[in-house]
Amino acid sequence: MSVEQVQLSLARMTRVRVGGEPLIKIRDNGKFLVFDMPRHKVFIKSIGFQRFNASKGWKHLRDHLSNKEVKIKYSEEAGIKNVLNHLAERGLIEPRKLRDFMIIKDFDKMLESNDGNYTYTYMDISIKYDVSERTIQNIIYKHKRKYNKDYNIR
Repeated sequence: MSVEQVQLSLARMTRVRVGGEPLIKIRDNGKFLVFDMPRHKVFIKSIGFQRFNASKGWKHLRDHLSNKEVKIKYSEEAGIKNVLNHLAERGLIEPRKLRDFMIIKDFDKMLESNDGNYTYTYMDISIKYDVSERTIQNIIYKHKRKYNKDYNIR
């Protein structure tokens, strides 16, 4: 990759805004360039992680996972889907990512019940989640590999 391509990519990333904050800020410090990630900082602060105090963020997540509300709402044996729904309600997980995760988990179960027929499985899941079959196909093909430990753990 050439220097020009890198500079163009960085320039494009400075124009991208998520939630009103740019992904990257670049400033010249005289001797070198300084890169800052304001959107990342806002996200980290929103879930409770602060500079030099990560334990507060982990405690915040642990409290949500062991929250009495979750146990009361979903029983003492709350499953992963119940905990994820609770985290989405609290704003700690994007609902779209939660939906994609649930679709991928249901896909394998429905595929077995449909005797390996992909067409019927796409139709069943699209009815269950009220999205198009094409959307289900895109989620399965683009995101399913992300939930395998071989993809994430090397």
